[in-house]
Amino acid sequence: MWGDWFHFAVAAHKDIDAPCDVVWKLLANMEDLASVFSGVTNVERIDGRISTDDATAHARGAKMPMPDNLAPVGSKWRVHRQLKSGEQYYGDWAVTKIDDSRDCSRSIVFHTTGLAGGAATATTTWTVEPAVGEDGQSSCKACRVTMTLAVVPHKLFVIVGTLMCCCVFKQRAIVSTERDLDDLNIAAIAAKDGW
Repeated sequence: MWGDWFHFAVAAHKDIDAPCDVVWKLLANMEDLASVFSGVTNVERIDGRISTDDATAHARGAKMPMPDNLAPVGSKWRVHRQLKSGEQYYGDWAVTKIDDSRDCSRSIVFHTTGLAGGAATATTTWTVEPAVGEDGQSSCKACRVTMTLAVVPHKLFVIVGTLMCCCVFKQRAIVSTERDLDDLNIAAIAAKDGW
């Protein structure tokens, strides 16, 4: 169908001089994404799941701790973002897959609804893996983070408007992804030095 032409994906990666475990903890702790990514203004869990211990701590005013697996499969989050232009939006992210079966390599996959005012859905994958050094060897002491975003428009605007919207949205996605990687690099180096 001609609407398939408007689907797009963007990907970017960055080598980070911090251990894979440090970077993974920063990425998978959904409640603290706003402290990692400058474009994220707030994150809230929207699936209503709170354990009894967490509810008790929350009632006392304590910050709710995350479980060991941090953002479990099936959890749902509303992620609020602000572009450099000041424009604000949010997306509802559902964790659909976590792969931590390989030594030092991990990935998390989100399905996002409600992008662009409900006009698109997206799949986002964050992958953390050992970086390959100058000697050609990989080590868990440094990592490569890859962020991929695949967007599927599902409500068609006026044809010209859709084309322009997709081009602008794709450019915004590229800029946001690169900014997120830069922010993650800064946060990971600070966390590495502080741990």
